[in-house]
Amino acid sequence: MTTTRKHLLLLWTMAAVVGGIAAAIAYDALPGINWGIWTLAAALGLVISVWRVHGSVSRDLALVLGLACALALGAAATADPGFLFLVFCASATLLAIAMLLAGGARASDVGALFVITAPLRAAARAIAEAVRRAGEGVEQMRGGRSLPAVRGVAIALPIMACFALLFSAADPVFAAWRDDLARTMHEWTFLPRLIFFGVMGGVALGAYGTALRMAGTAGPTFRLGALTPRLGDTERLMIITGVAAIFALFLVLQLSYLFGNAPAVQGSGVTYAEYARRGFGELTVAATLATLLIVGLDQLALRGARERHIRVVSLVLIALVQLLLDSAWHRVALYEDAYGYTASRLYAKVYMAVVTLALLALAYEVWGTFDVKRLVRRVALLGVAALLGLVYWNHQAWIVRRNVARSPDSEKLDVRYLARDLGMNALPELLSAMPHLSPESATRLRACLRLHYAGERLPSARHWYEWNPRRDRALSALRAAAIDLTPIASGERVWEECRGSK
Repeated sequence: MTTTRKHLLLLWTMAAVVGGIAAAIAYDALPGINWGIWTLAAALGLVISVWRVHGSVSRDLALVLGLACALALGAAATADPGFLFLVFCASATLLAIAMLLAGGARASDVGALFVITAPLRAAARAIAEAVRRAGEGVEQMRGGRSLPAVRGVAIALPIMACFALLFSAADPVFAAWRDDLARTMHEWTFLPRLIFFGVMGGVALGAYGTALRMAGTAGPTFRLGALTPRLGDTERLMIITGVAAIFALFLVLQLSYLFGNAPAVQGSGVTYAEYARRGFGELTVAATLATLLIVGLDQLALRGARERHIRVVSLVLIALVQLLLDSAWHRVALYEDAYGYTASRLYAKVYMAVVTLALLALAYEVWGTFDVKRLVRRVALLGVAALLGLVYWNHQAWIVRRNVARSPDSEKLDVRYLARDLGMNALPELLSAMPHLSPESATRLRACLRLHYAGERLPSARHWYEWNPRRDRALSALRAAAIDLTPIASGERVWEECRGSK
């Protein structure tokens, strides 16, 4: 006879209750009445399990459980550490004996060796049974009609939590929620308490499962290989809907400033740097993960009646992801307007453009017949095209032109960055712009170039097959500018000149 859902629900409920009581009143607590309360709860769960099997509880089992409860309650009657240790050992041993009796051992088997080995034997048996019952529960989730929603919630909640954590770096409301949760987890010692709950609940699950097995109520043997990573339409719909809700909540909370110009509002307390940089990396990571989530869920899909709803919600999520990318683009654009252009900001924009095109390709697949291999090919081509564009387009020279054009006489011109970080591709454009700079900026630029290249052995082609036109132009521009590239002698104030008065 296979385990009925009623048996399974009872088993897991009792284990959760016993584990919850232990985590609530016994974890990191002084011994007292809490030991007795937990032992009474554990004993009651075992009595219920045996009663479900036999319709009665044997006198021997009742006696052992009664003694265990009486001893555990004694933890509230003494404050002597030695006696408390004995109470713990004795009550734990009696509970182990009770589990073995409920699992089929006879009272006549109880002797000195039986008592000594009872805790180890009961622990090993409980662990094995807990693993078996966990596997049985997974099998029930795979086949039961009423449990896909539970599985969908169990999968969706951690995923939603991950996206909420990413958004917390970009939104003060999410950040406040994150800090409150972290504070709660710290105050409640949440993680170790959760582990303690799992251990105690698992032991109870194994003990009660052993008692139920005596009636032949064990389900089919659990086989790890039988677990195929497939999700039904209910779980997929719940996961996609949950993630879309997190994205929508984030965008609504930020609507007042996300697409506006909050730093320009006097008294807003938000600087351009904070506004543009706050959570930008997290936003782009969230957009990428959401895209991968849609693809991954489709690959794990068991098609069902809700397939059309899943596709509609997936398209909504794609639209929300695009809005998120638009907001990130807007942040970078504001940052460039305030502080100038850099290679990393340009690469971020290129990346977002590629993701936008990939989202269009993904929407096409979701709307029609989803072919993940075709999607991968198209996204790969987009990536290669973007890389080719950056390689053949001298974007470093473009960065120099844009920065010089926006502030040739301003201290905001970061000549150290232009001379040091853009490399040889930018040198010809940078040196040709030197006459158009203010005297102070030109002096700083020459000092920074000397600081960066002095004493360096610049690469020069030795053979015809080493020809590189951009490198040759850079070397020619350095020679034409007559910049002193001899090693810097001690006492020279090149660094101070490069750094400038500020």
